[in-house]
Amino acid sequence: YIQVQQELFGTDHVYNCDTYNEMDPRSNVPSYLTASSKAVFAAMTASDPDAIWLMQGWLFRNSGGFWKAPQIQAYLGGVSDDKMWILDLSANDYPIWSRTQSFYGKPYIWCNLLNFGGQQGLDGDLPQVYQGLAATKGSTILGVGITMEGIWNNYPAFEYTLKFAWFNNTPEEYIARYAMRRYGPQTARVASSISHAWE
Repeated sequence: YIQVQQELFGTDHVYNCDTYNEMDPRSNVPSYLTASSKAVFAAMTASDPDAIWLMQGWLFRNSGGFWKAPQIQAYLGGVSDDKMWILDLSANDYPIWSRTQSFYGKPYIWCNLLNFGGQQGLDGDLPQVYQGLAATKGSTILGVGITMEGIWNNYPAFEYTLKFAWFNNTPEEYIARYAMRRYGPQTARVASSISHAWE
């Protein structure tokens, strides 16, 4: 499969594989879990020796009763730190990186997941994003991402998250600028009211 994919599209050497997504492995024995991740990565490197495994960290949240520290460490330990990247899928409200010593050394992408199934609602806690990303200093963070299941409901929350890769404006600074960009400079006389509405 990987060889055909490379022939058709080329490669950046990053391959996604989400094992045990919303299901538990048949055994919680650490050696079994290490062998499992080693086997997945061996399949990738058989076709691309430069492969990097990109994996969701959702399983560690969704099945927290199964994935305790020894199981997580064993599973992640089957692949060297430079060959696996993890999406901390819902780091905005339940960061796994901070519960696992930065995924035990693996680089991770801090993600904002503020809705499920495209649900409409008043979601998107910008101060939570600001504080959450500020807390990653000194960790193995590789980048930021958005992992929503519907994008049409809160553009500022998604934009603010992604802009954090370059700027670390406070939510208040960002919202004031966002309001002006959205409604234009002709609204300067009501800028404070517009900014307040977005807070």
